[in-house]
Amino acid sequence: MENPYSLVFGKMPGNYIDRELELNEIIETYLEQEPSIRAYALTGLRGCGKTVALSFVEKYFRKREDFIVISLNRDLDMFEQTLEHLSQKKLLDELKISVSVVGITLEKTQSIESANHKIEQYLECITKKKKRILFTIDEISNTQNIKAFFQSFNIWLRKDYDIVILMAGLKKNILSLQKDDRISFLKRAEKKDLKQLSLNSIMLDYQKNLQLTDREAGDMALFTKGYSYAFQVLGYLCFRTKKNYKEIIDQFDEKMTNNVYDIIWEDMSQKEKEVLQAMFQAKELTTREILRVSQMNKNTYNEYRRILISKDILIDKGYGKIDFTLPRFKEIACRNIELGFWTN
Repeated sequence: MENPYSLVFGKMPGNYIDRELELNEIIETYLEQEPSIRAYALTGLRGCGKTVALSFVEKYFRKREDFIVISLNRDLDMFEQTLEHLSQKKLLDELKISVSVVGITLEKTQSIESANHKIEQYLECITKKKKRILFTIDEISNTQNIKAFFQSFNIWLRKDYDIVILMAGLKKNILSLQKDDRISFLKRAEKKDLKQLSLNSIMLDYQKNLQLTDREAGDMALFTKGYSYAFQVLGYLCFRTKKNYKEIIDQFDEKMTNNVYDIIWEDMSQKEKEVLQAMFQAKELTTREILRVSQMNKNTYNEYRRILISKDILIDKGYGKIDFTLPRFKEIACRNIELGFWTN
């Protein structure tokens, strides 16, 4: 039997645990005759499963005859990609669209304005054919390429073309784009912050694929804290080595550090790192104890506590208590800081 777990980011594993509530809402909304929401954004930490979730929705709509799915590469010209997809002979034949009748010329486009004009001609025809277009973009960031496309998308919505969009990316990048007044549709976009997977679903998966008891699989599920990439890494290593998860902690730490935690740490501000280091030193993760260790002003602490919760690094446990959302993040961070691999 092949290893059912995958360490490849964005690849849908054979044992994919779906996010029924979040993704079904998107699917059901986009199936409405007049969607109440035309833009969704999947957000969350690196490794939380954004790309796989986006692929799941894409796969669903590709099977439907009333949808056209256009997956855009954020690093390439998005107008050119869109035009190339819409002008495919197979698609035009299926929709019975004659470019000569509607006045669309097929010469290579020389400018964004020219490409935009041709795209609008196609969108108008496709909307009349009662087809809806789903655009998808992974790992969005605040680049000129994406902003230019979003500004046109904003106009296309105002012209009542039947289009919807699903994006995936870090929350900070989406918030940065939302500040642009020329992209008003993004201000109304519904954000879906992908949190932990169901521990029960993880337990059942480990039971099935690793032939474990309820207790063994339950302990492994708790160890992952529901973090999507940790679920895959732990399962992958246990399946490959045939060992108990407690025997492969070092390998787990190495995979998590190299593939996720190094990047998460590097992406933090100096002050965020300082606050986290105070939390690492605290005997318990309570406001009182962390303030005692750090000698920090309470207002400053509360501000960075809120920031780290919004970044999904911490979770609020109530009554002044917090916890880390990522498995073994504290242990891995402390070791890397001590060795000088991670710095402020």
